[in-house]
Amino acid sequence: MEKEILLVTTNCLQGYEIRKYYGYISESVVIGTGFVTEFFSSVSDTFGTNSEKLERKIATVRKQAVDKLKEKARSVGSNIILGVHMEVNEISSNQRMMFMVTCAGTAVYGIKQKENIEQRAGQQVDGSDVYRLIETKKKAVQLERILKNTDTHTDTLLKSDIFVEDMLEQLSTGDISDELRQYSNDVDMLILRYALTNDFRLSEKLHHYLFHLPIDDSFSSVLEELYAFYVNQPKRLLRMKENKLFIDFLHLLGEYAKYPVILEYIKKDNIYFEILVLYPILEGKKASFDKEDIANIKQVIDLLKKAYWCEDTDGCSDYAYICKCGKKLQKDEICGCMEKEQKINKNSLHLKRQMISQLEWICRELQSIFHYA
Repeated sequence: MEKEILLVTTNCLQGYEIRKYYGYISESVVIGTGFVTEFFSSVSDTFGTNSEKLERKIATVRKQAVDKLKEKARSVGSNIILGVHMEVNEISSNQRMMFMVTCAGTAVYGIKQKENIEQRAGQQVDGSDVYRLIETKKKAVQLERILKNTDTHTDTLLKSDIFVEDMLEQLSTGDISDELRQYSNDVDMLILRYALTNDFRLSEKLHHYLFHLPIDDSFSSVLEELYAFYVNQPKRLLRMKENKLFIDFLHLLGEYAKYPVILEYIKKDNIYFEILVLYPILEGKKASFDKEDIANIKQVIDLLKKAYWCEDTDGCSDYAYICKCGKKLQKDEICGCMEKEQKINKNSLHLKRQMISQLEWICRELQSIFHYA
């Protein structure tokens, strides 16, 4: 079932919070010359039958233009089109006449603004909303049980695929998804856990659901879920490092990156989680910056340089690993430092250098923009 696209002629939609702008979109439909020629060759009454036929035909074409615009909105991930307007233009050439109907607007993604049950005190609540909410929460409880007892090599997860698809279908229709978010983001994290357990093999519905999570509000929760998954199943996460959808999802997180939260996970001193998850997040193009980000980025850089780091880039071919203390090691060499034997290879160090260099560039630009001392 296709998710409904809301069309409004205004530049805002009351009761909705716009989370993402996809930009101006338009679609056109041209009325063929055949019916126009027939219409004008048999005009007997300007307000008669033929006029009504023309009006019906133009109405049909208008609907086609609107349907095409909705389809374009769906293809980019939008669920609302603002400022919708329509034009009908006459195209005449060499005694031939056609009409072009154009429908256009601004594609955005929005969610209903939060409203608690407490805020509805003294008001009536639609019974169907309550029952739908209960059914969805029941499904969430069932899914959690499935994931707790699932081995990806058993039939359990395969059976849960159908279950999750059904759940996503329910979440994508009506207002259930927004209703659930009024209370917590537990369901969102549960769906993310399922995707991770399934090695991020995403169906179309699951892809759409995950890539339209309210990341700005749930960045900390998503990172917590990713870290918990890595701690419990590090090899599974390692397998996903080449998964384009997983990397794209981490880049999406980067658009809403909160540096103080990232700092807390760097402090956990888990170099592989840092490389597999935090680096791709930091590679993502952050949607906006403020002055406070400068100090936070500097802290991230300083912390990244405290372990598995050496400033000397000379003689890169003369070593195979970098110890946590910063010493270069040969393939079978053991460091004499007091640290537990932990090391990264040259490729990982190269990624780290690239990340720090990018952060330093961002920091310098922000200092220039905000005149930061």
